[in-house]
Amino acid sequence: MIKVEITGENPLEVFAQAAVYGVKLLQIPEVSEASDLVLNMEKHWKATKQAAGAPDMGNPISKPTAPAVPPERDTLTPEPESPAADPAPEKAPTAEKIPTMEEVRAAGVAAGQTYGNPKVKAILKEMGVAKMSELAEGDRVAFLQKLESLGDGDA
Repeated sequence: MIKVEITGENPLEVFAQAAVYGVKLLQIPEVSEASDLVLNMEKHWKATKQAAGAPDMGNPISKPTAPAVPPERDTLTPEPESPAADPAPEKAPTAEKIPTMEEVRAAGVAAGQTYGNPKVKAILKEMGVAKMSELAEGDRVAFLQKLESLGDGDA
C-alpha cells in the first residue's frame, strides 16, 4: 500500500503542494509513460462500455448538470474513427498511414517487455526525444520500424 500525506496551514497550501508533487512525479519518464497508459486504458474502457450500450455514469461525486463546452466545440474529446467507405486508399502504396500515439505506445511497451526498456530508450534517444509522447507525427513510422528491427538481432 502506498500512502501520501500532504499537510498545510490551509486548503490552498495543501492543494498547491499536491500540484507541485504531481508535476514532479510526471517529470519521471516511467511515471509519465505509466500515466499515459492508464489514461489510454480508461479511454478504451469507456469506449468499450459505450459500445456495449452501457451509459457512462461519470464520477458519481461531482456530476455536472450541463457541459461547460458544447460537445461540437470540445477539442479534447477525440472523434470516433469511422470505417473508411472507400477502399481506394488501401490500394494506394504511396499513401502511408501515420500511426496514432496509442499504437506507438502499445508497440513501445510491448518491445520494452520483450527486449528490455533500455533498448527502447536507446531508440528514443537516437531519434532525439526522451519519451514516446515527444515523437513527432512524422517520426512515428520510423520509430515503429526501429522497434521491429529489434527482433532481427534476436531471431
